Amino acid sequence: MALSGCDVGSLEDPDLDATYTIEFYTQNLDFIDYRLVGLKVLPSLSLDTFVPAYTPVPNATGYACYFRETAREGEKEFCSPPARDALLVGSQFIHVTS
Repeated sequence: MALSGCDVGSLEDPDLDATYTIEFYTQNLDFIDYRLVGLKVLPSLSLDTFVPAYTPVPNATGYACYFRETAREGEKEFCSPPARDALLVGSQFIHVTS
């Protein structure tokens, strides 16, 4: 938010008519080529090496991620998938090899 100059506040009560964008950057994940790159001790590696098979789609791997502000009191912080009423937003990534 500091970079964009926009502060949307806490998202406890989101505007359902608005579009929110979450941007994630890392210099070591190339999602276009689906590779782990730029680590001095490792060669460039396919993410298929680390990501489990996604059985509904033949020849595919996949993973899901969930974003939320914080876990509520008494809630497990690292639970996948999180309780449905705790989910702020989620994404599923599937890579199909030919």
